[in-house]
Amino acid sequence: MAHIDYFFATVSPFSYLAGKRLAEIAGKHGASITYKPLDIIGLFARTGGTTLKDRHISRLEYRAQ
Repeated sequence: MAHIDYFFATVSPFSYLAGKRLAEIAGKHGASITYKPLDIIGLFARTGGTTLKDRHISRLEYRAQ
């Protein structure tokens, strides 16, 4: 049986946009889903990423577009 591990950040709007569609796709193909929320801020800290509040103003402005 097919299986999907779905890693998502609860603060991301994309997680919610994908939610229903992912379930539809899994159902169509008989796949099960394991939902695996992750702490994106903690992940940034562990992998050297920069949190939103610490990013350069040009990156913040680009993101706002």
